[in-house]
Amino acid sequence: MTRPVTRCADCRTPVTSSSRGLCHRCYQRHYKRGDLHKFSKSAPAATPTCTRCERQADAGRGLCKRCYVAHRDRQIGYGRWAVDRIDPTPTVDHIQSLVDKGMSLASISIAAGLAPATVGKIVRGDVSWVAGETAERIAAVTAPAQDWRTLPDRALVCPVGTARRLQALSALGWPQTVLAEELGVAQQAAARLIGAARPTVQAGTARAVAALFDRLSMTPGPSHSALLRAERKGWARPLEWDENTIDDPDSSPDFGTAAFNPRRTAWWRGQPCRIDGCPELCGGGGFDRLCRRHHSQGLARSTGDVVEPRVNAATARAAERRETVTALSKQGLSAAEIAERIGVDARTVVRDRNADRGRVA
Repeated sequence: MTRPVTRCADCRTPVTSSSRGLCHRCYQRHYKRGDLHKFSKSAPAATPTCTRCERQADAGRGLCKRCYVAHRDRQIGYGRWAVDRIDPTPTVDHIQSLVDKGMSLASISIAAGLAPATVGKIVRGDVSWVAGETAERIAAVTAPAQDWRTLPDRALVCPVGTARRLQALSALGWPQTVLAEELGVAQQAAARLIGAARPTVQAGTARAVAALFDRLSMTPGPSHSALLRAERKGWARPLEWDENTIDDPDSSPDFGTAAFNPRRTAWWRGQPCRIDGCPELCGGGGFDRLCRRHHSQGLARSTGDVVEPRVNAATARAAERRETVTALSKQGLSAAEIAERIGVDARTVVRDRNADRGRVA
């Protein structure tokens, strides 16, 4: 089928380009007469006309309505007329499935050999039908393999495995601040990764998280609050995940026997405190199988039948500094000399001395 013919708005001569809808000759003539204002600039420069008559081509395929109907009836009689319009719902569903697997609309359009605007209109529901050829091209597009181990760093993959690994490290006592520092990202970015706030994650990030998981999965973290937060959210620990299925969205962790699963049943509530000789029962602070009093004292998670006190790093450094101040004070050094030697302010030395004297008194 030939393309619609563009004709001059004055002489109706076929033209390839025009200004104000006129051919070059008519434009020059009206310019000399001074009546170009009769032809509006906002008017379309080309008026599509039927390829078989002089009527306006408003019925598709470069034909007017009368010629279009005659052409359609003739093709139906020959058995060569095919309506190439289908319901867009299956196409939209397939595009959405590709997006869920990490593909962008731009990558889908490139793989299908279509314009990005075409795919965008289909997804937004701006069209009531889709051409059969377009639907076939989109249906032939398949999502790339989600193996983050071999894909380029900027390739998008499913974030489930990345989130589960970070959640497992949090359940082991590693806080988000430490995880973010180890990954070299901001704490807000680490929080989005842990919560799987985005539908995809870059393959390079997934590999970095996997390497961090392999390095810290057998080492208890320093944060007791991170451990309790993970308990409240029901996050599984590293050993409760199968390394072969942790990236599978349909897999689940192995918590063991449900009766002893703190994420499913509050089995520790009402049980005796794990501290020997304590008559109290586990209550609201029973994440460590401790009574409220011992839980508030900051005792760490029990290992087997032994409960170890939780030691805060800052408190440990302060205690070590006070011991150093006490030892140097016995040598006759002044507060200024001690402060210069250990790298603190002189007032800190004075406070440590007073605290030490209060303990002795």
